[in-house]
Amino acid sequence: MAEFVRLEVDGGIGVIRLDRPPLNAISRQVQEELVVMAAEAANRADVRSVVVYGGEKVLARAMEYAGQFAKGPSAAYAAAKRAIDGGLDTDVRTGLDLEADLFAALFATDDRRIGMTSFVENGPGKAEFTGR
Repeated sequence: MAEFVRLEVDGGIGVIRLDRPPLNAISRQVQEELVVMAAEAANRADVRSVVVYGGEKVLARAMEYAGQFAKGPSAAYAAAKRAIDGGLDTDVRTGLDLEADLFAALFATDDRRIGMTSFVENGPGKAEFTGR
């Protein structure tokens, strides 16, 4: 169990909290606990975005910002991240092929159906995604 870092989840937002007063200074132990909590957040289906919280002065804006991702098409966000990460260390053709494969796979998601239906019926920006 972590001593200085914990993960809390609310509304799809995982909050990784540092609790090492007075300054939440980063030590080797805190670094190791952050890695463990980040891995846990990445593997939990109920976490759709993450905020690393270090104190009251930052968190509300950060929580608001993370909320927009928690409500968004998380499969598409994950695919975009994989395309960027995977495409950085390769040639353009391979990067474009990776992007095309990831994009095509998104057509099998509920979020694709929800997003396209909502766009046609209600216009842009009104879909309520499920993350599936």
